[in-house]
Amino acid sequence: NPTQEEWSATIEKELHGDFKDTILVGHSLGGLAILHAIAAHQKNERVQTVILIGTPSADVGRPAINSFLPPLPWEKLKERIRTIKLIYSKDDPYVPFNQAAEFQEQLEGELIAYEGKGHFENDKEFPEFLKIIL
Repeated sequence: NPTQEEWSATIEKELHGDFKDTILVGHSLGGLAILHAIAAHQKNERVQTVILIGTPSADVGRPAINSFLPPLPWEKLKERIRTIKLIYSKDDPYVPFNQAAEFQEQLEGELIAYEGKGHFENDKEFPEFLKIIL
C-alpha cells in the first residue's frame, strides 16, 4: 500500500528540493500526495500552479488511502500555492463530484467541471488540458 510519507519524499526527491515556480499536476491520489509534499517542504517556496484531477477529499471506500485524506494545513497550502485548478468530472465512478467542493472552499481553487470524463483514465487525448495548464 502507498504511504503518504513515501510519496511526499519521492516528490521532494524528483524536484531536487526546489518547488519554486513549478507546475505540479496530480491525478487522484497523486493530487493529495502533491499537497502533502508542498506542506512538508522545508523551504517556504511558492509553487506556481497545482492542478488536481479527480482528487478525493474524503473517504472513497479505499482504506489504504485514508492517511492521504484531509485534514490538511489549508492556510500553509494557500500561502505556498499561487494558483490551484480543480478538474473533476460529474460522472467520476470513484471520486464523487461534490468532493471538489472542499478543495474549492479551503484552497480557493478554480473548479473546472466536465461531463463524460469519468476518472480521467480512459481518454488517450485531453486537448483541453493544454489550455488549462497555460
